[in-house]
Amino acid sequence: MVTLQDVMSSLSPLIAQIPQYIGQEPPDEYYNKVVQVFAYRGTLAVVGFNDAVKAEILKSKMSGKYTPVPAQHPAGTAIDTPARFLVWLRYKYHEETIGSHNASLFRLAQEKFNSTDTPQTYEDRIRLLLLQIPNNNQDALAILWTYLPDELFTRVKITNPADINAFFTAVKDTWLERKPSTFTYNGVNTSVPIILSNTISTKNQS
Repeated sequence: MVTLQDVMSSLSPLIAQIPQYIGQEPPDEYYNKVVQVFAYRGTLAVVGFNDAVKAEILKSKMSGKYTPVPAQHPAGTAIDTPARFLVWLRYKYHEETIGSHNASLFRLAQEKFNSTDTPQTYEDRIRLLLLQIPNNNQDALAILWTYLPDELFTRVKITNPADINAFFTAVKDTWLERKPSTFTYNGVNTSVPIILSNTISTKNQS
């Protein structure tokens, strides 16, 4: 019968091949690499190989600014499962890499929907800049609107998404209906750090 010790002995060389985490890649990508190792061979059938053990392995992979891992995040919630660990790691990554709320908006204003993007790659990239921004934040929503290519802007505007989640859904839906053949941005200056919420109503009027 396979024991927890057997599992740990089998996993250790595989875990060791994954570099310590110092913020070198988005948290979800790193997390997925480690979690994939957890499924190695018969680990899922070993009772002792539970979420608490997995969380400790994930914590052990942190280094640099990502140590020490706190016992709780947010306050009152123990980091004792992989899912809770990921919540903390996303927060810490945002804190170390993105910075404050205003800095997040500044970074967001440097992004746009590129011709090489799909709705999913665009959302995955942008979501990392929105980790600490409420879903109904109108400044962030205005920036997202402004940096859509004109070919998507007009069609997405018809759906009038009220928040960030609805915005990404609208982008996906309109893309599936008809993928743009060109990408023009009406001369938008992507160096502008903060776009006011009324940008939505003024875009394309010049």
